[in-house]
Amino acid sequence: MWAATAPTLEGRGGSYLADCAISMEHAPWALDRDAARRLWNLSEEWVGQPFPL
Repeated sequence: MWAATAPTLEGRGGSYLADCAISMEHAPWALDRDAARRLWNLSEEWVGQPFPL
């Protein structure tokens, strides 16, 4: 609920959150843009629907 309503998160989409705060501790792949792009492309392929970014 905090992530959806906190004014401090306004305009900060894509942040990694833990214990009601922005966290710098995350899995190495959590911010891997290449992996995210590959997953996005696979997801579109699997559902047969393109989703604009």
